[in-house]
Amino acid sequence: TFSSITIFVVYDYVKVLTDFGVNSKSIEVLTNYTKSLNTDDAKTDLLKAIELDSENYYAYDYLGAIARSEGDFTTAIGYFKKSIDIFPNGYIAYKNLGDVYRALEAYGGLGDYDNALKYYNILIDKHPERYEGYYGLASINIVQKKYSEANKYALLSLEILDSFDNYTYPRDLEWRSPYILDSAKILEMSDYSLGNYQKVIDSFLKYTVITKKYYSNDDLQNGTLTQFALAANNKITDEKQKQKNDTKFKKLGIITSTSD
Repeated sequence: TFSSITIFVVYDYVKVLTDFGVNSKSIEVLTNYTKSLNTDDAKTDLLKAIELDSENYYAYDYLGAIARSEGDFTTAIGYFKKSIDIFPNGYIAYKNLGDVYRALEAYGGLGDYDNALKYYNILIDKHPERYEGYYGLASINIVQKKYSEANKYALLSLEILDSFDNYTYPRDLEWRSPYILDSAKILEMSDYSLGNYQKVIDSFLKYTVITKKYYSNDDLQNGTLTQFALAANNKITDEKQKQKNDTKFKKLGIITSTSD
């Protein structure tokens, strides 16, 4: 549904736009957009917000998100770049430009990893407190088999997501769980490729314990993190350590090769 893409109002955008000098009527229309139940109504509200004040960069961010969700990547890129022209110190547009260029390259071979890296690095430079830039770099490096780099950036992403005291993110663990698991997958994949098999298992145990209650037993058993961890345990040559890991898996309800 359309509402599933309205995910990045993390702070009080009304105050932010007011402080930036955006017309109050434009902000009011933008607020109506956040209540829209379908894409056509949302587009109408967002275009009206821009008509009332062309400096309402948030409206461009959301129009870009809609275009991206519809697969219109050229239009999405245009909207995100317009947002940056108006407000170069934001984060949403940089994050989304990196994601669009990365997705185009990954799925259609039509994108540009160089541009994706460019925007993720700008995001990190301007907003080092946000995880998205580090996760973006990790995602590209794992595809390019640059495992040490992927590992480094996945860890940086997780350091931010792990922090309950970081003001940027809600304390709601359920909200953060999918993002934690995405970064943890890259961490495990890179460690496995680097031969750091016990690190794979340690990461799995840490992040599974954090997020387990939000997933079914089937999801846990068949998930990517679990499969990498089980495969890593098969690579462990120290039998005592292997048995310790096996015991921890079983306590989580995970079926292993030695399960009864």
